[in-house]
Amino acid sequence: MAKTPGEIAAKHMPSLTPEDILETPYMMVGSAGALVDKLLEHRERWGFSHYTVRREALGQLDPVIAALPR
Repeated sequence: MAKTPGEIAAKHMPSLTPEDILETPYMMVGSAGALVDKLLEHRERWGFSHYTVRREALGQLDPVIAALPR
């Protein structure tokens, strides 16, 4: 089940704010469109071109991967 940034921060990373959760390059939280924007920003800002994704999350990223420019 999807969790909100506030729930993630409270349960797993209490030192972070919900805004921090949304901004960190180490987590993908948000809508497909927001994640596409985030991935493109990370590519531009830091040169990120590869990510590691947990097996159980792969299917959830299908809409994001499909929307990325080729």
